[in-house]
Amino acid sequence: MRSRGFILTLLLSLNVATGCIHQRAVRPADVGSVIDLNRRAGQHNVAVALANGAVYYGRALQMAADSTSWLVEDAYEVKSVATHDVVAVEIQNRGRGALEGLAMGAVAGTLTGVALGLIIGDDPPCEDGWCLFRTTAEEKAQMFGVLLGTTSALGGLVRGAVRGSRDVYQVDAGGTAGSPVRDERERGALIPTPDR
Repeated sequence: MRSRGFILTLLLSLNVATGCIHQRAVRPADVGSVIDLNRRAGQHNVAVALANGAVYYGRALQMAADSTSWLVEDAYEVKSVATHDVVAVEIQNRGRGALEGLAMGAVAGTLTGVALGLIIGDDPPCEDGWCLFRTTAEEKAQMFGVLLGTTSALGGLVRGAVRGSRDVYQVDAGGTAGSPVRDERERGALIPTPDR
């Protein structure tokens, strides 16, 4: 029974871990950090948090020293605001999220399978001369590692693609950061995901 709890804990940690959040800083006066933000934003979904508490959703964000603009979600219009009003920008990258989920799923599933095989242990010896097959703990660890590793990798791939990997850029206007970026564990990410 304890082995089931251990396995469940590992698989739940995979579920929580997929869809990573990467914190970054951007300074409108620093051309390099603005170019990095604009390059990463590309055609990805973005959420733009303003100092007044408003959050706008769109894609293809472009920031400059004086203004920030993006394509409004579900519309073909451009929204622009003064860059000094922007507190944070969150970029959702589903492709990278899928790869991160795949990797985390493979590792978590493989470790769980290996642990399960070792916990179950060797099969008892054949006493009546009737044995179809007998496996050792190491063989079980290999079989379960491959089976659960593959299954968890596929699950992580799907979950990571749905949640996406997120780059959260906190805008620092002139050396003092604006309001802190929301912590996903306390209030949720700026870009909602289908399972929330």
